[in-house]
Amino acid sequence: MGTNSTETEAPANVENPMIGYLRSLKSSVESAVASTPDIEAPTSAISAGSAWTGTRAKAVHEELAGIAPTLRSCLQSLAGDVQDAMDAVSPKEVTAVEAKVIRIDLYGHN
Repeated sequence: MGTNSTETEAPANVENPMIGYLRSLKSSVESAVASTPDIEAPTSAISAGSAWTGTRAKAVHEELAGIAPTLRSCLQSLAGDVQDAMDAVSPKEVTAVEAKVIRIDLYGHN
């Protein structure tokens, strides 16, 4: 049962590059989610804190403190959306040639 030299094997499939792209995006979003609680420390140092005081500082503090929960919530929602997109990628595997085309589309190069 040797292989005939005229037979060609089907090329091995590789992971769809879109999955790796979305995995990287999800990691970036999760890092942003993890760092948003840290926005509380700088905002508390403004106005009533020691970093910056005055009328303008108070206005900036109130603006940042007001958007921090919304920012955190939006980022958490985005992480879920990216995961949904990863789950929806089809096909999960592509040929090497298809992967190259997808990488060019995503990154402008292979």
